[in-house]
Amino acid sequence: QLLKRTFGFWSLLAVGVGGTVGSGIFVLSGAIARDNAGPASIIAWILAGFACLLTALSYCELATRIPATGSTYSFSYHSIGEIV
Repeated sequence: QLLKRTFGFWSLLAVGVGGTVGSGIFVLSGAIARDNAGPASIIAWILAGFACLLTALSYCELATRIPATGSTYSFSYHSIGEIV
């Protein structure tokens, strides 16, 4: 009995890239924690999480103040203006 084909080219490509990037991130963070940071790596992860939280909150505030659909470019354009 033949198996039904469910994954296409793009799905398999996404799984391969995701696996490669994900394993690289986890292996690299473990190697850095082992060689450089040691027990302080927990504090480093907490500080990085706090920085990500502050970034997310600032994007939320910008999204509520600027009633246009956009991204980082439109937020910087509204806050800084046209530099060039």
